[in-house]
Amino acid sequence: MDIIRKEKKLCTCCMEVHDVSIVKTKERIDYKGIQIEFFAYSYYCDIADEYYESEKMLSTNYESMKNAYLEILSA
Repeated sequence: MDIIRKEKKLCTCCMEVHDVSIVKTKERIDYKGIQIEFFAYSYYCDIADEYYESEKMLSTNYESMKNAYLEILSA
């Protein structure tokens, strides 16, 4: 987990205002029998020890996964 930056905000995970980390993690999934690795972004709540994503992060992470999958297919 790489911490990109911290933001003071209302954390929707624990429902408290505190510094929430924006992190980059390497994800691995199995899709249609193919192992895909890609980088994903999410928020990390230190209080609850949980990761969560905004809608924009979900969309960005989906595009990253899709591009990694297409790279594997074209290789």
